[in-house]
Amino acid sequence: MSVQKNILSFFIFFMSYSYSNELKLEWQSYISPPSLNEQFSDYVFMKGNYQNSVKKEDFYFSSKFLFQYSLYNSKFFYFGIPEIYFNYKYFLENDFYSIKSIQVSLGRQVKNWSFGDQYWDLGLWNSLNRWNPLYPIDNGLIGSFFTFTSDWWESNFFIGAFYLPDQDIKFVIEDGHIYSQSRWSNVLPKKVEKLNTDIFYYNDAPFIFDTLLQQSFLFSFKTWSNFSKEGFYWIKGAFANKPSNNLFYVLKVKDRLEIERKKEGSFFVNQGISVFPVRQRILSTEWGLDYKKSSLIVSFENTNMKSESPLPKDWEFVRDQSNFTYFSLLFKYNYLEDSFFRLAFIQSWFTDGILSKELSSFIQRGKILEGIGFDWQTKFFINQPLHLNLKYQYSFLDEGAWLSVRSIYYISPKIYTELGIDIVGSVSKSINESFLKKFKHNDYFTWSLVYDF
Repeated sequence: MSVQKNILSFFIFFMSYSYSNELKLEWQSYISPPSLNEQFSDYVFMKGNYQNSVKKEDFYFSSKFLFQYSLYNSKFFYFGIPEIYFNYKYFLENDFYSIKSIQVSLGRQVKNWSFGDQYWDLGLWNSLNRWNPLYPIDNGLIGSFFTFTSDWWESNFFIGAFYLPDQDIKFVIEDGHIYSQSRWSNVLPKKVEKLNTDIFYYNDAPFIFDTLLQQSFLFSFKTWSNFSKEGFYWIKGAFANKPSNNLFYVLKVKDRLEIERKKEGSFFVNQGISVFPVRQRILSTEWGLDYKKSSLIVSFENTNMKSESPLPKDWEFVRDQSNFTYFSLLFKYNYLEDSFFRLAFIQSWFTDGILSKELSSFIQRGKILEGIGFDWQTKFFINQPLHLNLKYQYSFLDEGAWLSVRSIYYISPKIYTELGIDIVGSVSKSINESFLKKFKHNDYFTWSLVYDF
């Protein structure tokens, strides 16, 4: 605990000399009681967001740091660095095959490889910070970025040899019992139902280097053209060969049959658990149309899961990997400054049919995989700006939905308060373990006070 306090103190001190900071006090209150004894109905967090950028001639440096510390009812301190990179942009004096500029970046950087992936929070390209899976944050890839730009096309390359997966919710293993204090955790089963025996887990992590030392290659090409004075269209294709951003749970096979007897006469299974990366190949194509205040984006992406780093004989995956394809439509209309509404649609397919849909929550593929969405954002002035945000997503698969309503009022140019509610529901009787079914009782109110300095 003292180490966490020292880190927190240093981070707050460091932020005081930064370019742009945000310090937030947030209270969350859940309507329903928790399903586990280790979880709570109320949480209070101190959150920080530090962003800094420095530009000198053709050189550019950017960084972003996040932290979250619970002031009540929780042990965990979270810290993340979504971006930290150096950038150099060189403008060619004479065109070389129509290339106007070359940009090189080193470090961890967030790039928008796919609009559909970004809107639906699928996490196929960039890894995600999932401290609150309703509002995940993009984490950048780590390596070298190369961007070639002309008057009518742009191409991006990424090469990396070091990989960091999604930042998920933290778990604790105590006396064989695995749990998390977060209401959004995917807890592993406690019993072997067929044998009616308890499962006692122990953490075994022999695959650290298999996880971190992973090569990645990404490529995208985008071209555009005007069809009128107020409109243009664009086409984008992208390819990736990289590890999946979500790690897969693996179990020690030899422990499966080690059933021990307690003193009281009951049985339990002593089970080793760890996580392991799986490589994937992604093919993506997107089309966009912008006309006056409206835009339309069509996305089509396919992932092919490949176990190129096979597990040792003593280990096996909890669930098989499933190839994933989705089609998405996004229509947005900006009717005023800082005001818009958006309509969205997504349809997904898995290689193994309904059975593989059970994977959606277990591997955190996304909240909505087959459904529609609506966003509305507007801005008023009541002495100070008042922002209203509404987001609704309905799942055909679950016959359920997620509704988010947020209001942000600026008390002063540097201080604002935020009030919101999130409602998650599902009525489907299907056997799939989707996000909405798993967390349909996690409706909560939130209030925040933010100092932006």
